[in-house]
Amino acid sequence: MIFFWAQAVGFQALWFSAVLGQNQWLWLGICLLLASLAWSPKRHDDLRLWPLALLGFAGDLALSYAGVFAFEQTPFWLATIWLGFVFTLNHSMQWLNKVSLLAQAGVGALAGSLSYMAGYRLGAVDLPYGQWLSAIMLAVYWAALLPTLLLFSHRLHVVRSSS
Repeated sequence: MIFFWAQAVGFQALWFSAVLGQNQWLWLGICLLLASLAWSPKRHDDLRLWPLALLGFAGDLALSYAGVFAFEQTPFWLATIWLGFVFTLNHSMQWLNKVSLLAQAGVGALAGSLSYMAGYRLGAVDLPYGQWLSAIMLAVYWAALLPTLLLFSHRLHVVRSSS
């Protein structure tokens, strides 16, 4: 239970360091990721989730190329957020596996879009379509993305346990 809370707080520290420091504080995000892995009771399961981080990062880059986001520089720091986020699926956000698909979509829509709106407010990203339209697009995107990530996470664990 201690790791549950430490990891939840650690992810928030990772998110803030990445958003506030962006590429200049990339080293801090990497250190926080390594610390999370070092103390994780499910290190091997966590490492199996890295393809989901690639999926999320690729989705963010696609949204960027589509003009939904605009960054001053290539956002390498987003990769650390994505790795940290998928590690939470095994720990502080594992409870989402026990709720309905509709609840997962609702959490994704709300929390996902709010995360990007907070990043916008902190100056990490620009939203060329404006706050409201961007928030709606991100809510729809995250309503589909979070349940998908949870499904893939579950399948990765099923594959591992049957191997």
